[in-house]
Amino acid sequence: MSAAELVPPEFAGQWMFKVKEVAAICQICDRTVRRAIKKERLKALHVGGSIRITRDALETWLEERSGGAK
Repeated sequence: MSAAELVPPEFAGQWMFKVKEVAAICQICDRTVRRAIKKERLKALHVGGSIRITRDALETWLEERSGGAK
């Protein structure tokens, strides 16, 4: 299964995600997402006072977590 298939269809047109959206997609706590960002395992952008994760960064992180990174 490709990383693109791991992102639910309701987020199909979206290319940037909030921390809570990533947590919902991955079915994990938002603290886990924030921890991954802090440890630089998940790349994120700081926009104003908020954090955004690009689709590419999310897909890469999901591949790494599922053991599919090459």
